[in-house]
Amino acid sequence: MIRTFAISTLIGLAAMTASYASDDKGDKDHYYARPELSTPMQKEFRQNLEKQGYKILKFKNDDDGIEVYANKNGNRWELTLDPNTGRIVKAERDD
Repeated sequence: MIRTFAISTLIGLAAMTASYASDDKGDKDHYYARPELSTPMQKEFRQNLEKQGYKILKFKNDDDGIEVYANKNGNRWELTLDPNTGRIVKAERDD
């Protein structure tokens, strides 16, 4: 009886632990606080991109940072900016 109870308890704890461990669903914000994108920050980041020759088409706060769609020299670009500094951390040319 005691052994059955102990085994049942261990199985229940293992199931609860597995459920808890998989509960974050890859949500980075769960672990790292991301600053809200304020209007002055947005304006500053936009101006910096425009100085680099980008024409902004879309600008939004995303899970991975700030996502920007822009044109430059006749090419369409998808940029990811660091939400703290506004630096381009990823740039992909859309064909």
